[in-house]
Amino acid sequence: MLEEIKKIRINTISNNLYQEWKNTLWDFNGTTTKPGQVNIACGYFVATILRDMGLEIKRIKLSVGASSQMMKSLVPKQPLKNISNLGYSDFNEKLKEYGKGVYIIGLDFHTGLYSQRWPKKTGLFILIISAERE
Repeated sequence: MLEEIKKIRINTISNNLYQEWKNTLWDFNGTTTKPGQVNIACGYFVATILRDMGLEIKRIKLSVGASSQMMKSLVPKQPLKNISNLGYSDFNEKLKEYGKGVYIIGLDFHTGLYSQRWPKKTGLFILIISAERE
């Protein structure tokens, strides 16, 4: 039963919620609560996805802090994994080692979601909701 719930949550984030948000433009100060309207910052994107899947969170508080703070508040009893100093290719390979799931990842000045799905290949959707920052 727990595995089935996990699959549903991963599918909800990886497919349903992500599909709604994928063409929303990014902006460092974006705070929209609705997909496709105005802009959204990375922390707000992650927190809004979590809120929209039914988690009771403090969206604004999670969104404006460092990604490590967001992670610590969401999973306070789990140690954070630090996989720094890797090139993109090595970073992507390292993420595959963690198995099926949706993970919150923090980069220097960015927070994103990483989805490793059943039985599909790995998908990284940090800022596929892009727009170049000036």
